[in-house]
Amino acid sequence: MIRPTRDSRKPVTLLCSGSGRGSQRNQLNYAEVNGASRTFRLDPFHIDPALGKAQDRAEEGKELGLNTTALEARGEDVLQSLSEDEPTPVVVTIDNAGGIRDHLQSNAQTPLFVNSIVDFPGLGATGWQLLVGPEDHQEKTRFADFFDVLAKVSARGGTRDVFGPRGSGVNRISEQGIRARFGEHFRQNIGKVVHGLEPESPHGEVTILGRKPSQVVMLEKQPEWRNAKRLLGNVQDSIRSPIRPGTDLMAVELGEESLRLHQIRYRKSDSRFSLLNRTWLPEPPPKGLEEVPAPLGSLSKLNAALVAD
Repeated sequence: MIRPTRDSRKPVTLLCSGSGRGSQRNQLNYAEVNGASRTFRLDPFHIDPALGKAQDRAEEGKELGLNTTALEARGEDVLQSLSEDEPTPVVVTIDNAGGIRDHLQSNAQTPLFVNSIVDFPGLGATGWQLLVGPEDHQEKTRFADFFDVLAKVSARGGTRDVFGPRGSGVNRISEQGIRARFGEHFRQNIGKVVHGLEPESPHGEVTILGRKPSQVVMLEKQPEWRNAKRLLGNVQDSIRSPIRPGTDLMAVELGEESLRLHQIRYRKSDSRFSLLNRTWLPEPPPKGLEEVPAPLGSLSKLNAALVAD
């Protein structure tokens, strides 16, 4: 008689905050990692305040062979309650903008993966993938500021508004590609995170409609929007690691209740930065004006973003 072997791999708790469509898709990635790893095993712990949603994800995970548990609560509350002597979990949050902000502002000493899909006017569905460690204080603060502003300029909605009947056909086609990028990002980095090594990916990346991700450059807040020359100079100063010519970047500027996204390319022809496109939220300035004070109020929801889970 052959007895089943005991799983001697290191168990790694995944605090999975948010139990929507993205969390459901991610479980396939967790199962794939467990099938490939000889040294550690991911055990998802699903957390969601909505009745029954976390338990549904846990039951689905069990069908995939995952050792899953569930709790009806807010993920950020569970994160704050962790004591220092508990085993360090890995947190994966797929939540609304305000929830992601609260996770990033937490003092918990845990690595944090973030997946967020945002439908920006003029860009379409964009997938934001973050990976920050407890020591990445500046990055956590700047990304928290981004999601704080995003929470203010996002209209009420969700996955159905981005990918459902009310969303565009282009968005619906792109969902699979965006989710696939999230999966690649997680699988490429989770082993390094578990073993305490430097991740392969930068702290933040964004994919537009599922295309190749661009590195995100979160610029320091300033009282006025930057003109193109100052913007490109600040982006160049913010690059910490060498990048290849032909690389695309997404630079983010923040006001109190507004933001600008700048698509930038590090050109192959002359190894210089060039500005490709800009997106304003909540609305663009008068035509012909680039350098204007960052808006402080009078928030418009008419040209707002939509966040999917």
